[in-house]
Amino acid sequence: MDRTAWMNHLCQDVLVVPGAESQDAVVTSAPPRRGQWSQRLADAGAKNLPHIMEQLDLVHKAIVSERTSVGTRLSLDLQRARTTVPEASAQAQQVAEEAEALRAELRAADLAYRELCEPTAPERASTARALASVHRLASVKQRMQITHDLLQAADSWSYVEADVYAFIKDAQYKRAAQRVADFRDSLAHFDVQNDHVSSQRALATRLTETLLDKVSPVLVSSVTALDVEAVAECAQVLASLHKDEAFERLYMHTRAEQVQREWTDAVTTCQSAPDAIVRLGTVLVSLVHQEVHLLAPRLFGHASQAAVLLTYVLQTLTPPISTYMADSNATLPDVVHACNCVRTFAKQLHSSLSHESTSAAVAAAAAAEPAASSLLVPHGFIQLHMPTDWLSLLRDAFAPYRATYRSQEEAFLAQVWTQTQANYDARLDRIWVRDLSENEAPWAKCVTSVAELLRSQVALAHKLSADTMHRMWTLTGGTHVQDAYAALTAVLYPSLAHRLSVTIDTVCTRYRQHARRSAPAPARVLMTDDLDALHDWSLVRVGVQFLHVVQQAAHIGDELSPSRCARAPMASEQDGFLDTDSTDRPSHAQWQSLAATTASDVAACMQSAVSTAQQFMLELILTVFRQHIDAYSTHGAWRRTSSTRDGGDSRMRVPTFSLSPTEGMVRLGEGLLNLPRLLEALVERELPCFAYEAHALPYVRDDDAPRMPRKQGTSSRSLSVKVLTHDEANDVSMASSTDQILSAWLRSLTLTLLASVQNDTLPRIVATRDYERPQLASDMDYLSTIASALNASSASLREWADVLQLDPKEAMALPTSSSLRASRAYALVWG
Repeated sequence: MDRTAWMNHLCQDVLVVPGAESQDAVVTSAPPRRGQWSQRLADAGAKNLPHIMEQLDLVHKAIVSERTSVGTRLSLDLQRARTTVPEASAQAQQVAEEAEALRAELRAADLAYRELCEPTAPERASTARALASVHRLASVKQRMQITHDLLQAADSWSYVEADVYAFIKDAQYKRAAQRVADFRDSLAHFDVQNDHVSSQRALATRLTETLLDKVSPVLVSSVTALDVEAVAECAQVLASLHKDEAFERLYMHTRAEQVQREWTDAVTTCQSAPDAIVRLGTVLVSLVHQEVHLLAPRLFGHASQAAVLLTYVLQTLTPPISTYMADSNATLPDVVHACNCVRTFAKQLHSSLSHESTSAAVAAAAAAEPAASSLLVPHGFIQLHMPTDWLSLLRDAFAPYRATYRSQEEAFLAQVWTQTQANYDARLDRIWVRDLSENEAPWAKCVTSVAELLRSQVALAHKLSADTMHRMWTLTGGTHVQDAYAALTAVLYPSLAHRLSVTIDTVCTRYRQHARRSAPAPARVLMTDDLDALHDWSLVRVGVQFLHVVQQAAHIGDELSPSRCARAPMASEQDGFLDTDSTDRPSHAQWQSLAATTASDVAACMQSAVSTAQQFMLELILTVFRQHIDAYSTHGAWRRTSSTRDGGDSRMRVPTFSLSPTEGMVRLGEGLLNLPRLLEALVERELPCFAYEAHALPYVRDDDAPRMPRKQGTSSRSLSVKVLTHDEANDVSMASSTDQILSAWLRSLTLTLLASVQNDTLPRIVATRDYERPQLASDMDYLSTIASALNASSASLREWADVLQLDPKEAMALPTSSSLRASRAYALVWG
């Protein structure tokens, strides 16, 4: 009632009428809105909402506990009614059958009595007076008999102590108890203020305690030995002495002591918490089975008292299950395993304690051995009056872990992933040593082995995700789905992405170093007629495995959808162990929204790994072109000739026309133009891998390589290639068609190579001051034209060509506001 008054006081303004500003508005407005308590409290503007919700939760738990207790009492009353009603019905039927005859006898007796008491005939008056005298004499005799009995009992007070001790010596506790009970009853008729009576009352108390001391060990040993007859006899003795609470205390303590010994041994000897919980569950199930099928039906008349014993055992368990779990420093999987073990034996206990099971057990015992299954004590003679909420005690043992589930899940995932690092590093080192020492295709074998290793890491992350969802379901019943997703997104998936990125980047770095060390001589590279012959397309095809691995990793969040994560039917929904309301779990729509958000977060986490894998593919394809550019930067035909270096001759200057690109640059351009034909077959075969996150490729969008106004008068040659068509209007949302994906990869490949030329090759060349600007400008103009044909126009490379085409006078004549003069190329060439 205190909780109800408190809640009414806090929620008196919960029912709010929208827009009501006056009393009249309240009367005439629409009916008040009703919703969930939390929403109604928030709408009402209640203060200290967390405190209110906490108190409401306490009220909910108290209601659930009281509901369980009331249900148990109702079950007991129903079982007693089922026993009593048939007897009462039979007696009522018998009374109804004999009622008519009884009424006739009563009428006849009444007439006879009236005739005796008020005789109508004079001759019967003397008889009536005689009968009245007899009645008075009978009353006097009765009172004299009572007085005689009291005097006789008082006379025997001096022999009570000797009689009781004699009975105790002969182990006749029942007769001793009856003697003490008669002695105590006889004292009730005398004045308590009398000294002698007071001393006799003290003697009765002392004899009761003595008899209790003698019976208690017998009761304990009988309960331990499961001697039902002896237990029933001791129960009758204690009931005669009005010591029902002593029987309850001794019986419960003795039964619980057997469980406590087993639990203490399990706590000290078991290596893990689940093992100890299994031993506890085994002994509890055995205890309840004995109580239901052997003791309770014959002592209490029904088996429902077993729930009282089970509750007492769990309440007095030392240490409690929650304390043991906390002190054992159990890992989260061990906690979940222990919770699952508790759920298993709780289901067995609930089945044993159900009404159908207990009734069937009593009926089966009575049918098998009627004499042995009969009630040994009068019905209702002894009862155990204690709570029966044993299930809440088991449930609350894991409440701290449910409250801190997210932090524990994050810590466990971080620990498990860290523990796998040493084994992962060892496997990767073995790959470096084993595969790179092969004579035939060492890098293809190395990339294949590393890809298999990375797949194992993705599979490991997938297993950890599934285990996380299983732990969440087992421990929380599905109420902490968001916490499970948050733990995976915060710990596991970023760690997986980091491991994939670092590993692929390491492979890329080592391969780049290997390509530079093993590059052919620059002269051979520049004079090679067909660059296609230098490409290692077998290695490129093997490298696609990295794209497939990161694609699998990025889609790991798809496994978190409700259809794949739900455990249907869930054990927690069947046995009610967790006592979770269906409203506490997210709805299907909410879960789908959470899963979609998590999948998006996973894809974002894996973006670094995807970018690294794409960079590796770009590196494999561009290896030959990078070698050609490196050879061009050291042995290109752009160097100034001796005559030009000496200032030229004094002969008449002859007008010159546009220089042709050097032979090495032409071969480079031809190799780039052949690249679509070579790459197209691979893209078609591995389209899903190349299409995934293609929009994230470097320089694939126009804003990655901004176009700038070209200098007037400068022309560029363009090629028309069917697969190079690029619809800029659809660049934002690129479709996964082969032509568009191929165009995106070609654009990224070309601009990546051009970025290397602009940021490394050209600055290194112009820093030597030993180059022919017109020739270098012609080469860059040709390379820019080839890039435009590949739909990869580069404004920066165009700037280089324009700056290199300037003579000193034109360079100095450029206004300071010119974008060309402000460019990096101008600073390096003319600065």
